Amino acid sequence: MPSREAKRHKSKRIAIFNHKGGVGKTTLTVNIASALSELGKTVLLVDTDPQCNLSAYVVEELVLNDLLDHSDSDTGATIWSAVKPISEASGDIHTIKPISWLKKSQLIPGDVRLSEFEPDLDQFWNECLLRKIRGFRGTAAISSLVNNIASEYGADFVFYDSGPNIGSLNRIILLDCDYFIVPAACDLFSIRALKTLDEHSSGGYRLGRLSQTSHLTVRTYFRANHSFLAISRNDTKSIVGKCRGDTPASSRESSVTSRLTL
Repeated sequence: MPSREAKRHKSKRIAIFNHKGGVGKTTLTVNIASALSELGKTVLLVDTDPQCNLSAYVVEELVLNDLLDHSDSDTGATIWSAVKPISEASGDIHTIKPISWLKKSQLIPGDVRLSEFEPDLDQFWNECLLRKIRGFRGTAAISSLVNNIASEYGADFVFYDSGPNIGSLNRIILLDCDYFIVPAACDLFSIRALKTLDEHSSGGYRLGRLSQTSHLTVRTYFRANHSFLAISRNDTKSIVGKCRGDTPASSRESSVTSRLTL
């Protein structure tokens, strides 16, 4: 884990998040990342959804199958491979190499087995509130992995593609981000989901403040707060997707991209 002298990398970390499914989170992530890459920015995509939709979009099927088949081995290269030693209390974060995508951008591949990390995060979360170092190390594992890779590759932006829930995994993702974008469809349940975002994220602010307490002997990169960046309306058929990052940005992605690069 990072020393207390280590610093949070300067890249802007952004979560594409709504705990309502089917609102275009992955599509929006790919389009914004593609638009930023066209502007010469280095983007790190992090697939933290155990359904692996982002990885399936970016990575060839045979390559992804091989990654998932070997993710539990010592040579594993998915996000689960990286946090597995933390989950099993057998060591520190396993170093993995991201997959190159577009010009200068990378992907940390997702893994269906990342869902096994969620029960551990529940325990880590409670230990954080008791100010136990083990809790902060476990809770900050993904943040530390992202920080290391963003530093190594000089990422300008980090995008988390999250699953449609408000469990411990998504709480630590929101906690690690500078900004979050909420994709929403024009339907009843998307609107109701928006109304509950604030109450679910309030616990993260407390943990963020605790992680910055001076007496802790482990450094985290968590933010004590994050900023709302945009709500992106998902109009039906507004985007025609083309795999492997060949997707043209629609007006909504162009609008968000322009705000990010100001």
